[in-house]
This record gives sequence, structure tokens and C-alpha cells, in this order.
Amino acid sequence: MKQEEYNVKMIESFESFISEGYQPISKLYWLTNPEILGMIINYCKKKSFKNILEIGPGTIPFPLATKFIGCNENIDNYQNIDIDVDSIPYEDNFFDFTYARHVLEDIQSPDMVFKSVLKVSKNGYFETPSPLVELSRGVDGIKESEFFIGYQHHRYIVCSDLENNKIYFLPKYGFLENLLNFRKDIHSKINEILNNYPVYWNTYFLWNKDNPPEVIMLKNGVNINPNNLFNEYIMYINLFLSLSIKSTNYFLQSIQNL
Repeated sequence: MKQEEYNVKMIESFESFISEGYQPISKLYWLTNPEILGMIINYCKKKSFKNILEIGPGTIPFPLATKFIGCNENIDNYQNIDIDVDSIPYEDNFFDFTYARHVLEDIQSPDMVFKSVLKVSKNGYFETPSPLVELSRGVDGIKESEFFIGYQHHRYIVCSDLENNKIYFLPKYGFLENLLNFRKDIHSKINEILNNYPVYWNTYFLWNKDNPPEVIMLKNGVNINPNNLFNEYIMYINLFLSLSIKSTNYFLQSIQNL
């Protein structure tokens, strides 16, 4: 499928957006948003970050990265490690900045990886698919994606709350597949936003070690009542739909001033 061009267009909020009617996902924004990438690069240059780690660079590395870690890559300055199991093999505060795009939603223990990154890096940026994408059909890169919600291989729905320095990880439970069938209006709104406002395809999270973020793992039987799982899950889904737009707008409005 053809990759569309990006434009940093914004909406005021999820609640205020009015859908014109149901439309399927027709525009797919898998690749790095060049405007967002430019903002992160400018931010790093403005802060004079020199020693930069990228986790899971894939085939298109972050241009300013000086070291890379992850699995099964073949690029210079790369260490092949399983970040779910292995510690990041650098001393405390070794890096000025850590960059990871579309990594945390895939792994088993993002909270432990986040803790490990905070140990070796002073600053960082994590980008993941947004809750809106994980609640839509037809977004994955295979023809069967019309039959399931979000990306088939992702473990978590990730939502940032940059204004309050929090990031949430919600497991993708099985009943998610049918959760939105009862709310066609919500599904229409999500799809129209994703088709016309590409910036909301992702979740953006800039952090600083001097003000460590709160990583919230939402777990059944821990901070979600197993006897009220379905209702509490819906509560978080509704929260994320609103918070995702709000946090992205906050990111776009604040990064130029950092």
C-alpha cells in the first residue's frame, strides 16, 4: 500500500470532533512522520545531545543515533540483545538521549525496560501506535487486517499523558475485538480522525531523568478489579480516546519551546 504524505493538522479534542459518517481506514501511516522526526532531531540538536542510543532501529535508523540495541539487525555500532531479558550494557548516564519508535508495545515488560533505560540515559523519546489505531480495523499491513483490531502482534495499548508525565500500558485482551461493535459512532469518529489527521496515528512521549515519568502498567488483579474487568477496561478505553488527542496536542505545542 502506498504511504501517504503527512501534514501536522490538529483537532481540538476527541469529544468536540464530529464525524460525517462511517468511513473505513483508507490512509495508512506506518512510516516515520517526517515532521515529527524533524522536531525530535531539532530538539536533540538544540540540547546538544551527542551520545544517543536507539532501541530497535529496524531498517531506518534514527539519524542522530550513535549506538543501537535490539534483535537481528545488521548495522554499525549495533548490539544484539533481548531487552525483555538482558540489561542494557552501558554504565549509568552513558547516553544523553534514547530513542525508540514502535518498540514498547511489542515487548513483554515495558516497565522494566523503561527502568533500565532511565538508568543509562538522561533523556529520551518513545513513540508507539496510538490508542485510536489499536482500536481500528484495517490498520495492519496485511489483507486480513479488516478482521481484527489494531496490530496483530502488539501486546499493549499505550497512551501517554505528557502534561502529567505519565504513560499507560493496557494489555490487549480478547474481548477488545468486539468492544466497539456496540458504538458505531465512536468507530466512525476514530477512522475519520486517522484518515484526515495523520499525527494522531502515534503516541509521543518525551521524558527527562531529572523528572522521571510515572509508568503505569494496568494489570488484572493488581490495579484493575478482576470482578469488574470489563467495565474498568471500557473506562480506560474511553479515557485513552480523549487523553490520546490531548497529549498529542500538548506534545506538538510544547516541543518547540523545550
